[in-house]
Amino acid sequence: MLYERGIFREARRCYQRAFDLNPKHAVALLAAGVCTHKLGDVDTAIRSVNEALRINPTYWEAASYLGHLFYDSKRRDEARQVWSAIPEVKFHDPIALKRLLTLLTGPAWAEKRKALRAQQRALEKARAEEPKPEKADALMEKLDEKMEQGSLAQHPHGNAGWGGMPTALEPAVCETGFALGKILSRVFERRVNFNKGDSARIVRLDKNLAETYLNGLAGYLDEFPWLFDAENNGAQYGLDHKSGHTASISPDERLKGILKIYEFADTVALMLYAKHIVVASRKKLAKEVFPQVAVVRLREALERLKPNVPLKTLVYEAWLELRAALEPQ
Repeated sequence: MLYERGIFREARRCYQRAFDLNPKHAVALLAAGVCTHKLGDVDTAIRSVNEALRINPTYWEAASYLGHLFYDSKRRDEARQVWSAIPEVKFHDPIALKRLLTLLTGPAWAEKRKALRAQQRALEKARAEEPKPEKADALMEKLDEKMEQGSLAQHPHGNAGWGGMPTALEPAVCETGFALGKILSRVFERRVNFNKGDSARIVRLDKNLAETYLNGLAGYLDEFPWLFDAENNGAQYGLDHKSGHTASISPDERLKGILKIYEFADTVALMLYAKHIVVASRKKLAKEVFPQVAVVRLREALERLKPNVPLKTLVYEAWLELRAALEPQ
């Protein structure tokens, strides 16, 4: 995902977009807050996490993270207030628990300290090694899982490992990425790692699914280049964010920039998924329901993308495989 690659600004924009699409999406809002914290804006991060808690007052992971934000900002009273509201049995962050115990002084907190220490012993017993801090990276992995689970709850035909969130498969063009991910979760048994030679096993395919994915991918490719906003202006990729034309950089720098864009957008996988869908559609669907119009549209999108596909790269190989699959039979 973008967060794991240290692209916090883009990751935040995607999480924020997920929240904009669903204003009750507290998980996306917390994830945006974590990215904002990574970017050094603690006050805005606190507002985001507070809003996530307003949406879901029993979102204890958000409360735990908010307590750390307050504690690290020397706002210890606020940290104590947030952490002490978490039920003892819901405390799964050993560092937050340890910090809270140092803040609960005096006889008035005796019973609370006793209950928290019991939970602390239970956590220590459950761990084979010394408890480690609940780092932001570990929290983000949990948020990914929650977002995927939430997507699967809304889309019961989805399979494990997919979700409506901006991962490597669903990058900055969030709306399209979400839609493509949901379709793929219904078509394929599981997420496929093409780099490792995983087989792409299709469990469900009909005209609507094939047509929707191929049209969606065509529109997605037509949006190249991705990952541009007013703040970075595309400079880090050596491209002009409005036209996609190269800036004043060397050919090697431009190549690196182009490949970064494709990598972040996981374009290779998206095109290879499309290849498998087209091949399977030719075998499984009757000629009269084969999504020919969508195939033609995707073939045209590939041709428009061709000038920006570097030769002798994985992107080019995927481009060739998909184009061959799209050729009339």
